[in-house]
Amino acid sequence: MIRFILVILFLTIYFLCSLIVLPVLALIGHFNPKKKQHMSQAIVKFGFRCILFFAGTHVDVEGLENVPKDEAVLFIANHRSFFDVIISYCYIPGTCGIIAKKEFEKYPLLSNWMRNIHCIFLDRKNIRAGMKSIMEGIEEVKSGTSILIFPEGTRNKGEGISEFHAGSFKLATKPKAKVVPMILTNTAEAFENQFPRVKSVHSKLVFMKPVDTNVLDKEALNTLPEDLRKNMLQVYETLK
Repeated sequence: MIRFILVILFLTIYFLCSLIVLPVLALIGHFNPKKKQHMSQAIVKFGFRCILFFAGTHVDVEGLENVPKDEAVLFIANHRSFFDVIISYCYIPGTCGIIAKKEFEKYPLLSNWMRNIHCIFLDRKNIRAGMKSIMEGIEEVKSGTSILIFPEGTRNKGEGISEFHAGSFKLATKPKAKVVPMILTNTAEAFENQFPRVKSVHSKLVFMKPVDTNVLDKEALNTLPEDLRKNMLQVYETLK
């Protein structure tokens, strides 16, 4: 319970400081949007690393050499916990936005930080709005910002890795970008499986080899979501 209290206290201080920091970043962004994005990302990563520290979450990272340099990619990951976002974002190199559910947009300060790092809010109940969000993500990738998405669509509370939503992969296939699969383990044990406690755990984050959608034929593109899910499931099962 002490870890949970420490995390809450840190978040309270973080968001209180945001009342000062966010207006300053908005002013910087008026003159230099890129600098605002880089500074916002650095501050968010700092906050996430502090949460991991107070939560006692230790992360072993493998495969960073698989992440392409100097180009935007689509990061995809399995999803079991809120900690998946925190861990992933701490270790993803370069600039990166996140596809998040639209419900987060209603939370002040949090939504401001999310917009600053180019997160995109996805309305899963509205097909037209959802497609608009995907198009925004495609433009982000084209402009040089990587995107992180959890193609299962929601947190998986069962076994293995759930079926992927094929539409998620348009974020890579339309701009002809690479897909970097990521495997996360033991993240639900940190919070969801212990709620309201936060438990100290060892988690693993593995960056798998990228898949270049630009060289895939039509048939390979059609089977890409399921092919990647199966490959990720094999790795996930060996890491459990």
